[in-house]
Order: sequence, then structure tokens, then C-alpha cells
Amino acid sequence: RVGIAQTLLGKPRLLFLDEPTSGLDPIGIKELRSLLLELKGSGITIFLNSHLLSEIERTCDRVAILHKGRIIKSGSKADLSGRDRHLELVVDGFSDEMAGGIAAVCSRELERDGTILRAYPNDEAAAVEIHKIIVSGGGRVHSLNWKGESLEELFYRLVKDEKNVGNS
Repeated sequence: RVGIAQTLLGKPRLLFLDEPTSGLDPIGIKELRSLLLELKGSGITIFLNSHLLSEIERTCDRVAILHKGRIIKSGSKADLSGRDRHLELVVDGFSDEMAGGIAAVCSRELERDGTILRAYPNDEAAAVEIHKIIVSGGGRVHSLNWKGESLEELFYRLVKDEKNVGNS
């Protein structure tokens, strides 16, 4: 904490932080995250190195994934988490008729696991249409969230693929 405070005394426009949450308790981590977001909002550029990918997801706008000293993937969080982007819904009263209507506005087959649905809408308007189909058919939507591949999942997939390429 003292090191971070010392760093900020000179009001830098650019910060390089290496594992800044290391050794912090959950309250310290949350306070540091809030501070970093505040600094980012004030226009300070922050390079953040961390193996805690969930923290990177919460804090950073752009991400570079390094493996064996080189960048293997970089981009905005939205660009990187776009793979398998889907709509996850928790519903009651879902029917096969609803599934047919939803299939018409999706790029992949609807996945059902009890009351949880995973739909792959063609676009944002299709997500609204999915909600309408369920509600107008007598179903109830308890939650509706966009989901995508997490940075942790992306990192694992890329590093695993990288190892497989090297073994070929």
C-alpha cells in the first residue's frame, strides 16, 4: 500500500504496476481496484501485470496475453471474450413451441439445462425477441445475461493450443 501511495505522489500520467494486489486482503483488493478505476477515469494510463485474470477483467479495457515472453493475443475485453458469446436465461414454464421460435433468431442450437437456457442470438434485437417469445408464450424470465469466454478460459485455451502446436 505504501509503495502504491508513493507512486501516486508525483501525479503520474502513466503507471506500471506488477501484481499490485499481491499480499492484500479482500478489502485492500477492492479498495485498490476502486482506486485504479478512478485513476483510469481521470485519464491516467495504467499497465497492469497480474496472474489474477478476474481482476484484469474487472479493471482493464485492453488486454495482452503473454506466453513464453511473447504476446499471443491482445485486444479489448469485448474482442477477446467474443468467442461463444451467448445469452444465458433462467426461465420457468419453457416449452418446445418457444424453442422453435427462438431457433429462428439464433445462429446455433438452443442449449437447455433444467431452467437454464443458453441461446446464441444473431444480434442484439434477437435477444429482445427471445425474451418476447418466452413471455408471450406464458413463460417467466428470472434473469437474462450476456456471457462470453472469460479471460481465464481464453488464456487456458490459447496456452494449451500453443503447447499442442509446439508438440506437433
